[in-house]
Amino acid sequence: MLTGEYKTLANAAARVGNATDAIPGQARGQIPAYQKAAVIGCGLILLIVAVVGVAYLNVLTTKRSAERIAHQYQPALERLLGTEYDLHEAQVQLGNYFAMPTSVSRGTYVARYREHVERARKRFAEFQALVPHAPEAGCLQADYQAVLENWMRVVEPLLDQEILDPMQYGE
Repeated sequence: MLTGEYKTLANAAARVGNATDAIPGQARGQIPAYQKAAVIGCGLILLIVAVVGVAYLNVLTTKRSAERIAHQYQPALERLLGTEYDLHEAQVQLGNYFAMPTSVSRGTYVARYREHVERARKRFAEFQALVPHAPEAGCLQADYQAVLENWMRVVEPLLDQEILDPMQYGE
């Protein structure tokens, strides 16, 4: 048991111990401001990481979808561009044919013209096989067939003639 003198000292020491535990101006049981700032800062960092992660996953998903679509339609696009190239080359050969004043070298241009037209037909058929369910494919095929039929109806009879006046048929 403590005497009165020591009892007073023990109470004073307890008061001093409690006073050193608390920060001046802060009530007992409150979280210090620096700890609140640290928790808020960590929360913001986690939020930023989550937003960046979700954005990255969305970009990755979009990129995969775009690559899948590109790989799916790339062969068809190549066939269509090949068809366009061959039809252009056929026109060039036809122009060369009509530009020749004599029929000596015209046969070469006719052969090249027919070769390019036939290659264009094959490539367009390959294109149609690659995209049979595309909604634009039907319209494209109808336009292609109409142009090709008109072209063949007008041009083919002229190619078999031996003597042509380039000024009459060239236009």
